[in-house]
Amino acid sequence: MDSTQNKHSSSSGLGNVRLRGFRDRSDFDVVANIRNKSALNRHGKSTAVIETKMIENLVSAEERLQIAEVDGIPVSFIFVMKEGSMQLDEYGTSEGKTWLYTGPTSLFMYEKTDVEKRLLQWLIQYAREMGISSLIRFIRPPDQHMRTLLESEGFGEVQRYYHMQLEMTEPPVTPRMLPDGLELVDYRGEEDLDMVWSVLEAAFDYKEKDDAYKDIKHLFGSLESAYMPICVEKSSQNPIGTIVAAEMKTVKGTTGVVATFGVIPSFQGKGIGSLLMEWALNYFWQSGARTVELSVRVKNRQALRIYERFGFQIIPNRTIIVLVKDL
Repeated sequence: MDSTQNKHSSSSGLGNVRLRGFRDRSDFDVVANIRNKSALNRHGKSTAVIETKMIENLVSAEERLQIAEVDGIPVSFIFVMKEGSMQLDEYGTSEGKTWLYTGPTSLFMYEKTDVEKRLLQWLIQYAREMGISSLIRFIRPPDQHMRTLLESEGFGEVQRYYHMQLEMTEPPVTPRMLPDGLELVDYRGEEDLDMVWSVLEAAFDYKEKDDAYKDIKHLFGSLESAYMPICVEKSSQNPIGTIVAAEMKTVKGTTGVVATFGVIPSFQGKGIGSLLMEWALNYFWQSGARTVELSVRVKNRQALRIYERFGFQIIPNRTIIVLVKDL
């Protein structure tokens, strides 16, 4: 597991830098600790607290992980993410599907270009050996250092998402009644995956059913708690819309996250999305969350209008920039 140590060891201003592979399950704790300290330093009290079990879910295979040490102290890491996984916290979610979702996810306490560059080069080589077709990385506007590094290795911008936030100082409006012929049913588990997948496929052009299933299962396996009502037609039980309202721990308390939200095209523009949002905001209020966050594509004007109507505001320095490198 540790065969890369000597090959990648070097000396820098920080001390002796060494890349190493996975040793044992305690390394998942190491990664969670590095990530949380680094994210707190970069983003303050809005930072989501990542627990060890989430790191295990995201990595899935130990050989995908590399840790950088300075004089024996773990300071940095990089890994290739599990297939079918969705990252819901710091970067928001993608409205679409990458068949093999890859990093690099590298969040560093010690921001030294030589360490980061060697980790990134290791990941690119590993991805090529594994037959991965592209690498995806999400950054924010303040991360100019990381953008420069990624672009030096051939990454280019392909998409942007606004990060939006709502501060609830009073209870949200009571959810309106659904139109005649429609009802809400709670997500019950794998028996409802077909309904959820059909909405996501229609709303966001999901291509692979099996990977959509993995997304949803990973979603509920990684969150502390989540509310996922599905709007269906009473007569046929055909699904027409869904929203995922998840709770996320941050340094300043519990934050609500609208993780994904979709209505099939034939019912868009009829107020179904607004009704689902009303239900989600009431769920957050009752669970004690007073801050709600979400991400939306910059070009999705229809969704932006809905969110702004509910009081969500764009946080400019948390815009999500998607960079991709084709291999």
